[in-house]
Amino acid sequence: MRCFIPPLPAAVGDTLQALYSFRCPLCNCAHKARPSLMMIHNLNRGGGRCLECKTLLHLKIADDGTRMEAEAYQDDLEPFVGEDYAS
Repeated sequence: MRCFIPPLPAAVGDTLQALYSFRCPLCNCAHKARPSLMMIHNLNRGGGRCLECKTLLHLKIADDGTRMEAEAYQDDLEPFVGEDYAS
């Protein structure tokens, strides 16, 4: 499987927040994330990177509340993709 990431052991506080699934809009790789502090305090925004293609993503919880929606940053920030991203 191309986008497989092995499950990590639970850390302190990991079970306190729900885990939401989302897909990268560029490479369609499946990921899971917990809500950001802004999402917990009723501002539905967060961010992260795709672990496969390293694209900078804007995350928000979908209206149905069961998953997150991901969008690549395009207006203000150029997405960091592939070899351009130095970790």
